[in-house]
Amino acid sequence: MTEELLFNRRPFGEGQTQDAFRRQTAVEGRLLTRDRDQRPDVLEAIRDPYIRKTWTDQSARARK
Repeated sequence: MTEELLFNRRPFGEGQTQDAFRRQTAVEGRLLTRDRDQRPDVLEAIRDPYIRKTWTDQSARARK
């Protein structure tokens, strides 16, 4: 909150809604968990709607 007040921008998730930021952190939390049984494998991770959207958005920007 301090950075937002001082610099008029969020330190993370700038331009994202609160829900989108929560979804992003939830996905990252699952991917980075230490417990191997709780962590998705590559195929499970790529099926996640958030990751698919991010991946297709980035590849579309790269084509421009």
